[in-house]
Amino acid sequence: MRDSPLFFGPLLHLRTVPALSQLPPHELAALAHRADQLLVPAGGTLFAPGASREVLHFLVSGDLLLRGPGGERRARRDETIGVVEGLAGRSSELEGIAISDTVILRLDWDVQLELWERHFGLLRATLGSLATRALQAQAGLPHVRGPEAASVPAPTAELDIVRRVLQLRELALFPPTHMEALVEMAREVTVTRAHAGETVMSTTQVVPRSMLLLCEGDLEWVDPTQAQGPPAPLGAVALLEMLAGRPFTGEVRARTPVLAFELSKDSFLDTLDDHFGLAIGFMARLAQQVLLAERRVTTSV
Repeated sequence: MRDSPLFFGPLLHLRTVPALSQLPPHELAALAHRADQLLVPAGGTLFAPGASREVLHFLVSGDLLLRGPGGERRARRDETIGVVEGLAGRSSELEGIAISDTVILRLDWDVQLELWERHFGLLRATLGSLATRALQAQAGLPHVRGPEAASVPAPTAELDIVRRVLQLRELALFPPTHMEALVEMAREVTVTRAHAGETVMSTTQVVPRSMLLLCEGDLEWVDPTQAQGPPAPLGAVALLEMLAGRPFTGEVRARTPVLAFELSKDSFLDTLDDHFGLAIGFMARLAQQVLLAERRVTTSV
């Protein structure tokens, strides 16, 4: 067991990390007790490109330069360095160099998985950080309108629970193998239909309390000049804003007749809390989307 100076140091430091500062004390303590505290002197290298994806880092104090194929930037206090690559199953392409004397908390990946499973607040904080990074990457993408979609008749058939589950299995958001979780989610969704040209989502002054899961049809921005990436990344409208705690900006309309499921934030988070495998699968797909969007931004500059 750690002695008091070593243990309470990380605990106090974690309280200053924005993504973790609102967590209950027992969840912060669980994280601090499993983390290693490192001091990286100015000019020192914390990790090199190709470093193992089995290790995560939290910036506590100082300045850490992250250098990679897309350029370089300073690490933010609200990010868990390496979590995107770990979830996506890829080695990091970044090099981490201390600009000044820097304090880092290091956590093994298997410990992080265990903590996520036992403490949903930690997983939820990571979701918010992932969504924030995804929004930042989406904002840098040029808007490219796809080809005109073929006209399709508006879906009219009633969707029983079986058909809802089948629709959810087709979405890019979720691994299709977690049937129990998908059935639970199917019971919570509200079926929404829209005719071509009808607005399905517009600017909100508050954080969205639900998202739209696109099952059939195509969406487009009403004003493409204000577009920030695709209107439904991973097939969901307002998902990233909902998880990141930001208002939705812009207006999205149906380009063709649309069938969608509305799912509340509370129901979605409850399902993730109850089904850890689904939660990790969802986070992995979100992480892959982040890396893809960031790569596209880099190549378009």
